[in-house]
Amino acid sequence: MTTPTPTAAAPIVVGALLRAMRDARFKLPEEAAVHLRCSVDDITAMEDGISPPSLESVWGLLGLYLNAPREQVREVHCTLRNILRSAANPALEGQCLDERPGYVARLDALERQALAVRWRSVRLLPEPLQTPAYTQALRETQQLREHGTANRRPLLDRRDLFLVELSVLECPVVHPDQMAEQLTHLVHLMRAGNAEIRVWGTEQDPPMGLHLGELVLPGDRTLYVEHHASWIRYSTDTAAKVRLDAAQKCAEEPRASLALLTAKAEEYTLAASRPGDRISS
Repeated sequence: MTTPTPTAAAPIVVGALLRAMRDARFKLPEEAAVHLRCSVDDITAMEDGISPPSLESVWGLLGLYLNAPREQVREVHCTLRNILRSAANPALEGQCLDERPGYVARLDALERQALAVRWRSVRLLPEPLQTPAYTQALRETQQLREHGTANRRPLLDRRDLFLVELSVLECPVVHPDQMAEQLTHLVHLMRAGNAEIRVWGTEQDPPMGLHLGELVLPGDRTLYVEHHASWIRYSTDTAAKVRLDAAQKCAEEPRASLALLTAKAEEYTLAASRPGDRISS
């Protein structure tokens, strides 16, 4: 097996998952060291992601930590093996993917042992607004926030940003009363401080959904997490954070967005009171 680079995310992810399994079984590092016939420092370095574990070491620790049939242990070993091997893929540049079933539970395990957790999310509200997808978009980030168990460490810092395309606000609509209701709801959420909503008015395509986490793990190791619909990508660089910051800078400032949404809500409310009227750009 190719040894991952020191900056690779895979050893950090696998090491933290092994620590989570050891904690779940109330095992001490000394017991793991005896089982593998190594030193406690070796176990600590492995769990901190400093020393990438061999596949043989992972198999041995799973036998100690998991009280499960051999087939289930083999499945967990296969998952960790795939994560580790991704570090040797030059195309990933030190990143690793977790796309096998159970990836959300594994993220929860990482969050529970993190010293600090921060999440930044960007979500594009759908077009047109007056559809069931509108409600789903507003709820999606809340569902993402609640993906963990009740016992995991509370999130220390979270910020959600919803984007509304300017073209959606300016195009003619069939039901101005519904659009007025939706925009009034957005304005209410912004004024109550329950959501950060920006108007996206540039020609550049807006992000179709970005959920970025930053986990500070024991051993002074930091992981950046991109949570997508069916997989999670881990990295140790700040490329995902840079993309998120760029998206926020391209959107209108909060005060300007609030003023624009308020004005459009009033326009659609007025149009709704006049049957047959349509708002055009």
